[in-house]
Amino acid sequence: LPANESFHLALLDNGIEHGYEIYSTGHSPGLFFDDLFGFLSEHLIGVVPTVHLSNDYYLENTDNLMAEIDMDGKIYIVPVSTNPAIDSIYKYQVASVDALANEAYEFQLSGFEFGKYRVFAESSDSAVSNIPAEFCVVPDKSPPILSLVSDSVNIGDSIRVKISRDGSICLHIAPFLYQDTLYTVSEITSSSRLIENKQAQANTVISFSTDDLAAKTYWIYGFDQYGIVTGPLSVNIVTTSIRPITNNPLEITLFPNPVKEKVTVHASIPDVYDIAITGLKGQSLFNERMEGTIKEIDLSSFQKGVYFITLRSRDYVRTEKIIKL
Repeated sequence: LPANESFHLALLDNGIEHGYEIYSTGHSPGLFFDDLFGFLSEHLIGVVPTVHLSNDYYLENTDNLMAEIDMDGKIYIVPVSTNPAIDSIYKYQVASVDALANEAYEFQLSGFEFGKYRVFAESSDSAVSNIPAEFCVVPDKSPPILSLVSDSVNIGDSIRVKISRDGSICLHIAPFLYQDTLYTVSEITSSSRLIENKQAQANTVISFSTDDLAAKTYWIYGFDQYGIVTGPLSVNIVTTSIRPITNNPLEITLFPNPVKEKVTVHASIPDVYDIAITGLKGQSLFNERMEGTIKEIDLSSFQKGVYFITLRSRDYVRTEKIIKL
């Protein structure tokens, strides 16, 4: 096509021809079509109606959906799997309303099944929106609850966690930059931080292996079957053993626990013990000798957090967790 010439452009709209003159400034067919598409975008915008929703994406059956379109026409709600062809929209619509331009219309969701829906707009001259709005009806739009069996796990043991609704649980090597932000399922499952993603049934404990993990803090996110995200929770992998030796009869009582200042350590068997207090990362914070069964330790200078108190003698060893308030 020659450059720098005018062309007549004929467009058919429901059988009616509209004529336009377009001037090509390009120097190749490719550039001409760039000009053409720019012209179409400029002159045809608004011909296809646009639908807007004023609600959040997740809604419950007790909520109402508010929708409006930018020209007179009709609003349709269909299941997300519906073909966008107008015949399919007519056939599978679950709700519709005649709508005036830029006026909000309310749809009650009390009879809707749980799942994803699309909202299409049709103008008075039968043009259908090519980018529908979407929403999802769920039994509970609050985030599901993640819970750890223990927030401190020894290397070699499993991280055990459960979620309150059917969905998935993801173990991450590091948190996202903004921990208070609700991230999408796609971001959580495709992140370079992801170690493992496991499906989970509601309130059923699943396990993540720690065999290949370093002693550090890891992060857990989850989402339910509708994509509602929850988390993160942090779990500490430690090298300090918190398991007693086989058939170890020694028992330790820590009182009070949690503690603000002084804790009393009571051993069930009299002996000469070395007492050690370590942090979550295995760092040594306190070492003293104890003879008999009772010793008082001042923890007032310790920062708030979780620590491990270990009693060790020639014959016995036992570690217990204590929380400093």
